[in-house]
Amino acid sequence: MTGDEQAERPDEPALTPAEAEELVGAVPLSGSLREGREVRIGWPEPHEFDKITTLRNDPHTRKWFLDTRPLHLGANRRWLAAGMRRPYESVLAVRWKRNGLFLGSIGWMDWEPHKRSLAIGRLMVDREVVRGILPELPRDYEGVARDASLTLGHFVVETMGVWYISFCYLQANARVRPSVELGELQLEVLEELVEQAPDGRALVRLRTQVPRSWRRGAPL
Repeated sequence: MTGDEQAERPDEPALTPAEAEELVGAVPLSGSLREGREVRIGWPEPHEFDKITTLRNDPHTRKWFLDTRPLHLGANRRWLAAGMRRPYESVLAVRWKRNGLFLGSIGWMDWEPHKRSLAIGRLMVDREVVRGILPELPRDYEGVARDASLTLGHFVVETMGVWYISFCYLQANARVRPSVELGELQLEVLEELVEQAPDGRALVRLRTQVPRSWRRGAPL
């Protein structure tokens, strides 16, 4: 069964406009959204706008994006403040929940509430900042990237009612794979494709579905 066939099964119909609007209304457009083990994710505050752009422009970070060109600080500041189509897309701040320290970002794109689908990405971690707090993190801690990804995964599934999640990442960035598996959510892979990006790099496109036991509004 293909991913499209799975997404359109008759026992999983698209939501009505009223049902979709109810999900949209459940997503706050400012403030914190959810806490994980060591992180808190939420809409970025103005003092974090330039931190997000600076981290995105770091050569070590932007080499993992499809578009490796640096972003304009002022233009991205304006986009983060008022250009995002909240809540249909997001760039969220990832903070250490003990003191609000900025650790990176994560977000979603292409949310279609009536189809219960979106894509997760925009994951960045400030390695230097995290290195400074390592002595205070639990010995069995799996890392900020996995913590933030799982935290967002729970939010989109439990609050936004998402059943289908897509990911796109460069195949050479092997460290990102554990972060897209979303731990105990146990996403089921519908489709995994490897294709060539315009610059020749191998690109992985992954389409997954949330198991029925985790789905908001699904009969068991």
